[in-house]
Amino acid sequence: MPVLDLKVWMGKTKNGVTKIVHTHYMKPMANKGVIHRDSALSMRTKVQILIADLVRVMRNISPLVTHTERKKHVQHFMDRLQHSGYSVKERKEVY
Repeated sequence: MPVLDLKVWMGKTKNGVTKIVHTHYMKPMANKGVIHRDSALSMRTKVQILIADLVRVMRNISPLVTHTERKKHVQHFMDRLQHSGYSVKERKEVY
């Protein structure tokens, strides 16, 4: 069941207790980009915005989900960064 930017379901822990589990959710038609690398903001501001976005995604993931699920969301965020003009090769000083 999607709830805003969460996907929620009933799951079981290792000891068989039923709990509510959640993970990050994006609608399929949502914009795949993040703030573009060439936007008129300072690099420091862009980095702060991107960090806040990634923190929001990670906070939307329940501690009960698998490590693979977490990696999937981090990889998706990295793909969104590349889609918006950022590359792994660039390493500029932010501060």
